[in-house]
Amino acid sequence: MPIRDRCGLKSAADHALSHAPDHRKLVLISTGCAAAAVLLASILSMLIDRVIANTGGLAGLGTRSVLNTVQAVLSLSVSVLMPFWSLGLVSAMLKLSRGQAAAPATLFDGFRRFWPALRLMVLRYAIYTCVAALCAQLIVPVLTLTPLARPMLTLLEQNPDLMASANLDDATLYALLEAMAPVLLACGIACLALLGPLFYSFRMADLRIMDDPKCGALAALLESSRMMRGNRLSLLRLDVSFWWFYLIQALAAILVNGTLVLELLGIPLPISRDLAYLLLCAAGLLAELVLFYFTRAQLEVTYAKAYDALHNP
Repeated sequence: MPIRDRCGLKSAADHALSHAPDHRKLVLISTGCAAAAVLLASILSMLIDRVIANTGGLAGLGTRSVLNTVQAVLSLSVSVLMPFWSLGLVSAMLKLSRGQAAAPATLFDGFRRFWPALRLMVLRYAIYTCVAALCAQLIVPVLTLTPLARPMLTLLEQNPDLMASANLDDATLYALLEAMAPVLLACGIACLALLGPLFYSFRMADLRIMDDPKCGALAALLESSRMMRGNRLSLLRLDVSFWWFYLIQALAAILVNGTLVLELLGIPLPISRDLAYLLLCAAGLLAELVLFYFTRAQLEVTYAKAYDALHNP
């Protein structure tokens, strides 16, 4: 089945899921555990903030330092472990797409492939960072010769010591960012134009590394690039066909960070900030849980079908 046949891939995914009655149970376990971990980490971080606020003076300096470290480690642990937990669901859906059995224990496959998966994430991130940095180094000097850089150059001519200053007041910093905005925006668009094809070239690397226990990080990236050659646009169209899923997911993410959004918009909170954060975070996580419960399996199995179509054309 060619990857450009989006309807065929979705029909094949629906057929595979019809023979896997426990697929929603797997999604519920995966998403529920992730949401519980995020919510628990948020509550613990909030409690630590309160303890730090009540620990003043030099006598509490050591305690504050320890609590800040615990808070940072807690946040970092959730951020680091979540991708491996998500890979477990990818592995389970790949099995279901092939008519194989997938139990709740399959959700730990990402941790079983911890080191290859970690190397894949680090290598992929390093490539993206290097490409973005190179793009910025090449494009920013060119952009400074265009009219886009005129506000920035004018501001620097009027304040020659501006860039060398370590401490800038809010008004000056805002003026500098406003003057640099056209150049930064153009640079960002140029970087996205380069990173977009690269992102789609590596799109099948996660499925590849979960599919083959002997596959390493570099091999997964190279194999993904080979499979996606000439198929990036087809996969983009498949992504666009799931626009409603990504839109609702984005809205749920905005709801999770609702207090920050309201503060940026200048909307006052009718209740305490901590309570508002917990309520909005819980509401956003619940919305994401409902969305994933009904649709995540279809999405992941469809991509698994696309992977099989590319890997075994």
